[in-house]
Amino acid sequence: MKRITLLGLFICFATAVISCSKTELAAPEPPAGGNGDDTQTEDTTTTPLPPEEKPAYTVINQATEGRGIDVVFVGDGFTQADIESGKWEAAQDTVRKYFFRWEPIKSYKHLFNVYAVPAPYDGPSLHGGVAKGDTIRSRMCTYTSSFTPQSVNKEATFAYAYEQTPVKEQKGTPKDMFVALIINTDQGWGGWCTSDPFVDRPGWGRALVPFGIFYRFLYGMFTHELIGHGIGEFSDEYVQYGKDDEVFPDGEMGKQFYLKHQKEKKLYQNVTFTTDPNDTEQFLNPAWAEMIRRGYRGVGTVEGAVYYGKGVWRATEHSVMVGNGLFENYNYFNPVQREILLRHIYELAGKGDEYSLDLFFEYDKRNEAYDQHPNETNLP
Repeated sequence: MKRITLLGLFICFATAVISCSKTELAAPEPPAGGNGDDTQTEDTTTTPLPPEEKPAYTVINQATEGRGIDVVFVGDGFTQADIESGKWEAAQDTVRKYFFRWEPIKSYKHLFNVYAVPAPYDGPSLHGGVAKGDTIRSRMCTYTSSFTPQSVNKEATFAYAYEQTPVKEQKGTPKDMFVALIINTDQGWGGWCTSDPFVDRPGWGRALVPFGIFYRFLYGMFTHELIGHGIGEFSDEYVQYGKDDEVFPDGEMGKQFYLKHQKEKKLYQNVTFTTDPNDTEQFLNPAWAEMIRRGYRGVGTVEGAVYYGKGVWRATEHSVMVGNGLFENYNYFNPVQREILLRHIYELAGKGDEYSLDLFFEYDKRNEAYDQHPNETNLP
């Protein structure tokens, strides 16, 4: 589960790519209470458009309040025959099943615009992967036997999502749009989130997450990548193999880099570099600090995060950003992560002035049972 950077720097967040594993990881069924139901949106409408103009987009969910947080699922590798046979509809059913499954996305779906649109494709099937030495090109990707962040044409994918859905007309900018490139394959392609919070890249949205929509383990793609890295702007919390005793590096590309962007851009607020919640120079998530002072639902500081075993801390032992092993815990957003997500949701919906920590604590009463079983979500 390593990050792959655009600039080859050892600290991934200094670059435009936030990446995680290409692993067969997924979270299992959630425990009862707070996150246990498959969520289906009530109404699905398809906007008919002349076939010579562009494929029709589907409205999976329409915001009824706020400015609408735009999430676009772009289909790649779906031929016209696939669309007519129902495969594209099956892909959309997967989106309906999983995107609104977890809190706080589940309780705040009325703030989201979710669209799905397939890109034109007339190439060979991508199921089973691509043979070594072969190359298959689509509008969005160059597929070979190895799928990497460089396989995806990010500019083309963002542009297509923006121009082929209502986002362009309604918002006039793609900068707050989230995009998932859902590929018509059973392969475990993807496992990273591309974003660039440091440079204003014209035409880019906030995040881009590619993955095979018919891959057998999808939880981690929705939770860890799209919701965690994408909407939450979380750092990874796991420790890489062999680094249990290594101390997180200091300096401008290490600890100081994180502290700077935690303070200035409010990024990566799910990790900290001190165990003292009253240290306002290094403990830069005041909501997390307040949870520790209140003794809130097991929230504390657990050493080991951002690939290193020492000198950096996460809030709980288990969470979607840790994993803790194959198939394990890709289903649990801890209280600190839920608070960050809810804060971001309010800000993205244009309702940031309404948000407060008291509002979060009132909302979070529904998740009490969920927090009592954070590590009982480890069956596929």
